[in-house]
Amino acid sequence: GKPFPDPQSPELPAPPPEAVTKLLGSLFAPWKFGGPASNGKVRPPPKLEKLLRLSPTVLFKTLGRVFESPFAAKALARAQELGQTCGDPPRVLSHMTVLELVEEGFEACRLYTSDVPEDGESPMITV
Repeated sequence: GKPFPDPQSPELPAPPPEAVTKLLGSLFAPWKFGGPASNGKVRPPPKLEKLLRLSPTVLFKTLGRVFESPFAAKALARAQELGQTCGDPPRVLSHMTVLELVEEGFEACRLYTSDVPEDGESPMITV
């Protein structure tokens, strides 16, 4: 047998539309204790930062699917109808909101890590 089930298998239930909004909410969730880091810069969302370090390719492909997938488009349209929010400050989910969150998150990662301390250790979170 195969170690993992076939994703095309009819036995597997389709993910609910909420899976897209939960993924985005988790990806762009701010730090629980919030606020600027010790260097005065706003910290990027922790999961975005970790995934960007772990595999930028996978992160970009996943975010790309949000814009090309009919399933994700329907999920975002439904989230917008329901007024579901994401990010910090909270904004109603839409394709435009996701673009803004991606740009802001990547910029926060860039700015937060632009000053590497003298010891050479990056202030980014290690996985």
